[in-house]
Amino acid sequence: MKNYRKWIGYLVFAMFLSGVCLYLSFPAEVIREYLEGSTSRLAPALGLKVHGVRPVLPFGLKLENADLSLKEMPEFSVFSADSFMVMPSMRSLTLRRPAFRLDCEAYGGNIQGVISLQTFSLKGPVQSEIEIIDVRLDQYPQLEKWLQGELTGTMSGTVVYVCSAGEFIDGSGEGNFSILDSSLQLAQPFLGMESIHFGRIDAQMVMEKQRISLVRFDFSGEEIEGSVSGDINLAPNLANSKLDLTVEVKEFSSMLKNRGDFRISISGTVAQPLVSFI
Repeated sequence: MKNYRKWIGYLVFAMFLSGVCLYLSFPAEVIREYLEGSTSRLAPALGLKVHGVRPVLPFGLKLENADLSLKEMPEFSVFSADSFMVMPSMRSLTLRRPAFRLDCEAYGGNIQGVISLQTFSLKGPVQSEIEIIDVRLDQYPQLEKWLQGELTGTMSGTVVYVCSAGEFIDGSGEGNFSILDSSLQLAQPFLGMESIHFGRIDAQMVMEKQRISLVRFDFSGEEIEGSVSGDINLAPNLANSKLDLTVEVKEFSSMLKNRGDFRISISGTVAQPLVSFI
């Protein structure tokens, strides 16, 4: 028993010493360059910039201040995270292929999930299962630019997505989202309103063959309620994706002079949307 405990002690000490040595000699710059290059191979239209990489015991990596943007429009940030931790997932045992667990702090909330690969070469299908928890919309700057007004609210939901290397927009998947206590500050008054408050927004989206279809998009609040339907046809440059959406407003609050149903069409592109009454 004493010899057994002694060898266990040696093993624990060796693991601790190995961990310290790995941390002190960790090739952060090499791994950072590898991650940025791998992103370009997986999705050529996107570019990843990471300001810091450090190890996380037992076998993880933590990325600090990571930003994913469009190569043709570097100012268009697709996703930005304060910290992004990647670790091997136990689901590798059941899936029988590489799988990694993600834990990300971004936009005042948390994003967790599992990404599984066909092989470590990134050539095969990449499947992701993501959970979004309490992400604040006002901290995502692209929404304000697109909507031409500040959008607030807390979003939670799930995303399942499958794609191949270099074929990000050709993938397929589904997303379910809920947004609570949201408000939109309008750039110009709309029917006497300078802002619109939504108590709740529920959405279900399906992506297939470079198209995002709104299966469900309902919004409700004290002043206004309705739904959105239609599609977004994706382009390699996401800012050039074409919009074909219809907004149906079911009713106004009795506090407003105008009351009744009306419809709005949203066309054009993500970068330059065109809004008109139907």
